[in-house]
Amino acid sequence: RRDDLKLASAFSSSAGAAVYLMDAQAIDTEGYGLVAEQCKALECETCLIQNSVLAGAFVANEGSLHLVDVTVTGVEPEPASGLAMGVFAGSVEGLGAELSADGLQVDDAGYAALWVEGAEVTLTNSTLEGGPRVELLPGVQAYGHALYVSGSSPVVTNSTLQGAQGAGLFLNDAGATLSGLSFLDNSVDIHQQACSSEPIEPPEGVSATLCPEYDEPVLPMSFYGVVDLGGLQ
Repeated sequence: RRDDLKLASAFSSSAGAAVYLMDAQAIDTEGYGLVAEQCKALECETCLIQNSVLAGAFVANEGSLHLVDVTVTGVEPEPASGLAMGVFAGSVEGLGAELSADGLQVDDAGYAALWVEGAEVTLTNSTLEGGPRVELLPGVQAYGHALYVSGSSPVVTNSTLQGAQGAGLFLNDAGATLSGLSFLDNSVDIHQQACSSEPIEPPEGVSATLCPEYDEPVLPMSFYGVVDLGGLQ
């Protein structure tokens, strides 16, 4: 883990707190726009998160984040690692997290519009836009997904996964409950690897790569040693 990655966020909820935000804006922050860790709830409704660093919103370590009609755009890579994503929901220190999003829109997000790793996630009426591939090592391309899932099984309904040079939906040792999805302009719509159970059944007309012989390389979020200084608490 790296200890030199220290970022400042715009809005943070921790220590069992419950925070509700409406019509809020987090613009040009030096770190995350929203942070929810070890909190009862952080809810943001009709919010704009723009030009954050590393992630527009971050929920981990027993945090609970609820997003309603939230737009995340223009996430900048963290300079040392190059890592960037729209929203992160998962486990960094072995503790789970919860994310519910209705009307979430994410674009221009780097590695993934939504990165899910060991979290309980419900996504509906949302649009996630992937991006270009990332060179992890010389000649090794990865990521660029709209929705990246590892070790989780999110519920995704009535949403659009689009514009991914990676996959619209990337599942790594993961499953998903899907209903009413649209896939647009992805290199592949669904990629599922490291299969520990039966592969999912893709919707009709959706391109899919299921349980290939060789897995695409992935790195756990804990690899990056994310540390946050917190914002308003």
